[in-house]
Amino acid sequence: ELRTLCLRDNKLERLPVELAQLRFLVVLDTDGCGGLSSPPKVVCDKGTVAVVQYLKDLGKGNVECHLLKMMLVGDPKAGKSSLLDTVASGRPTRRPDDDRTVSVDVKAHRLQKGSRLVVNSFDAGGHEVYLATHRFF
Repeated sequence: ELRTLCLRDNKLERLPVELAQLRFLVVLDTDGCGGLSSPPKVVCDKGTVAVVQYLKDLGKGNVECHLLKMMLVGDPKAGKSSLLDTVASGRPTRRPDDDRTVSVDVKAHRLQKGSRLVVNSFDAGGHEVYLATHRFF
């Protein structure tokens, strides 16, 4: 009949799905667990009920997804490729005026060093000859 579980300032990376079986758990304190990736911080910030639901979902076989698909389509010279370079590098970047995307550039990168989130980006050229491909995105 555990009601409070304090894991504060621990070096845990994952909480076991079995914690969801603690039926009387009211307070789950994960403050200071900076290395915790499952559940993610955004779930922990929502409180004990959200964490327990997350763990229940994992226990049912729902799988965490660490992929993001980003598609950039638009007019020529709108800055799509520069925006992608900025997101990938984490600092403002601008491509030279004569640098043009031919067809579609596909890249995979992480937003932060050490992050498990992988961004698959599709940068579609904006020239008139490539506009027909935009409808596929």
